[in-house]
Amino acid sequence: MGCCIVVNELVAGYGGKPFVRGVSFEVRPGELLALIGPNGSGKTTVLRVLAGLLPIMEGSVEVCGRRYLAGQRIRASRIISYAPAVPQADPWARVEEVLLASRYGVSRSLLLDSKEDRRAVHRAAELLGIAGLLNKFFGELSSGEKKLATLAAAIARETPVLLVDEPIAFLVVSNQWRALEALQRLARAKRTSVVIAGHELHLLPIYVDKVLLLSRGREVVYGPPNEVLDRRILEEVYGARLSEVKVSGRRVYIPIG
Repeated sequence: MGCCIVVNELVAGYGGKPFVRGVSFEVRPGELLALIGPNGSGKTTVLRVLAGLLPIMEGSVEVCGRRYLAGQRIRASRIISYAPAVPQADPWARVEEVLLASRYGVSRSLLLDSKEDRRAVHRAAELLGIAGLLNKFFGELSSGEKKLATLAAAIARETPVLLVDEPIAFLVVSNQWRALEALQRLARAKRTSVVIAGHELHLLPIYVDKVLLLSRGREVVYGPPNEVLDRRILEEVYGARLSEVKVSGRRVYIPIG
């Protein structure tokens, strides 16, 4: 398993109007890239293009050797999984059913699931520590539990590309660490190309291999966190004062006012 993503001078937007302009980056198998930036910077737009939910307006995107150009949508649902920012599922479906449903189109047929489907579901649930929730109805879960279940559903697909919008939103601190460690472990062990979008400057730089900082739809800096993240640049982009500290050898940033 292994899949490279190459984005070159991407322009994308809504209603024919460009919002993201000239964005370029690369994610190799086993790498974890974080798209960071304030609200409205273009993070989700980039993820939606990669997920095939928005067309490319200009530029190109290459996924697993297939190149997509202006006017095209990425058609690669069998190799790309996407977990949106807001968890959504049938409230009367059990969590195990939600995860099994995610396997449809990858290996599961419309009517039947296999032993391998169930093994994949249980592997994802164990990875995120939610095996005890599998028999619960989705509607019974807390916001944080729904978030973990949605992330587990994307992981259970076991595709070579995983896209996650706001992976630690709604989560308590202990589960924030668990979710990011799970994504990092998945990238390393399965050589999955992982792209996440988030704001958490105090956590994301610890776990990711690369960051792409966006502001108003444009690229500000791109590269390894310790090489490209600078407190002054981040303060200008986020409009907040930040304190720089080191955690596990990586620089992270905490808002102070």
